[in-house]
Amino acid sequence: MITTTLPAIPHTVISRHFITNQKPASIPLTPDVFFASSALPPKAIKQEIVIPQSKAWQAHINNPGAVLLPSGHIQMLYGAHFLPSTPDERVPNNRPKSTLPNGQAAYSNIGSARLNQHDLSVTQAPANPTPIPIVDKHIDGWPDPRITPIPQADGETVYIITYNAVDTSKIDRKKSAAKTGKIHGAWIHATTTTDFKTYTPPIHIGPHHYEKNGLFFPKIFKGDDEKPILYFMHRAFPNIQITSIPIHPRHIAKSLQVMADDEVKQAIYNDDAVKRDTMMTPLFDWEGKINGSKGQICGGAPPVAVTLPNQKKAWLLIYNGANSNSTNHVDLGRKVGAALLDYKNPRKVIARSPKPIISATEPFELGSIKTSLETNGTVSNVTFATGAISQPKQDTLTVFYGARDEAIGTAVFKLSTLLAYLTTFDATGKPVSTG
Repeated sequence: MITTTLPAIPHTVISRHFITNQKPASIPLTPDVFFASSALPPKAIKQEIVIPQSKAWQAHINNPGAVLLPSGHIQMLYGAHFLPSTPDERVPNNRPKSTLPNGQAAYSNIGSARLNQHDLSVTQAPANPTPIPIVDKHIDGWPDPRITPIPQADGETVYIITYNAVDTSKIDRKKSAAKTGKIHGAWIHATTTTDFKTYTPPIHIGPHHYEKNGLFFPKIFKGDDEKPILYFMHRAFPNIQITSIPIHPRHIAKSLQVMADDEVKQAIYNDDAVKRDTMMTPLFDWEGKINGSKGQICGGAPPVAVTLPNQKKAWLLIYNGANSNSTNHVDLGRKVGAALLDYKNPRKVIARSPKPIISATEPFELGSIKTSLETNGTVSNVTFATGAISQPKQDTLTVFYGARDEAIGTAVFKLSTLLAYLTTFDATGKPVSTG
């Protein structure tokens, strides 16, 4: 493999762009590449991941979840979207077809690909969508799949996949404007797999109104009664909440079925519970905290366990923010932030960057498309994280994100530099006194 030595570029994001089956040059992770200061977040190596798009079912791709498998490969799931060129064009696989506000037909699915963990090249591309069973509310919309690995006592790993199921025919913008933040017709679904070949039937784990961006922590915790629980993160507009779900460690899929019960949903999503479970609110301009606006934030990638410079463990949360609380995606300028959560009690934020760690700077992030499944307009300047992989031995954190709703990007950080930067701030993003 050819090795390229980069010149010192301390104040810019270094990017590389390659197409499937082309091997990119190796870029050493040097301090010059990952410049950071006390005021600015560390920089990352960015690249676009290009999936062969000869199949109509994935004419547009975005928002990938990712996990490092025991085999050493990276498993990626991503939103795959079909936009018929004519009203009468047949939808692949006889999937139901919905109509956008502008009259265009569209539908979505989830694609699957394997990547090389070293250079992020695509080693296995999909011929067909993932065989996740279709359920009533899984009709169309941006899936935003997120993958959470749950290690089992027997050495096996169960992967929980959460994704959005959006029925655009039921979205009522007049009733769901930014005043309420609720778009009727969007739900959180969950399925599980052990091999990414077969999946359990999806379960509707969200409330009966608009709720997206659900994800789990990759660890089985003990509740107050010492019984096993999973922590579930969701977004009740415009904040981030964490709630605990009782589980049976050896029966993860069956345990998740509890969340489909209406009484359980009411216990999780009622106003009092949402207020109790809120652990992060918009604080900064880039999150929309401007001129009295509430802004909006949501969970991005399932949290990553990390060891801080003081050798204490913590959770690294990669999350998303937007500089407007409008439900229209036009020119929102979505960005990616980072925070540290207490390892034993993840409801407690211990550090938070006041600046985004990823924003649109590259051509594949800055471009725009004419149509989105939830909007009638353009989508531009968007980076939306849905996956993150930590490799402590390599001292890297790779963030997977969607760009402008039709591309997939990755940003590779030097993990120790990112953690050192975050620990210079407190839970509100204010500098920590070193005196």
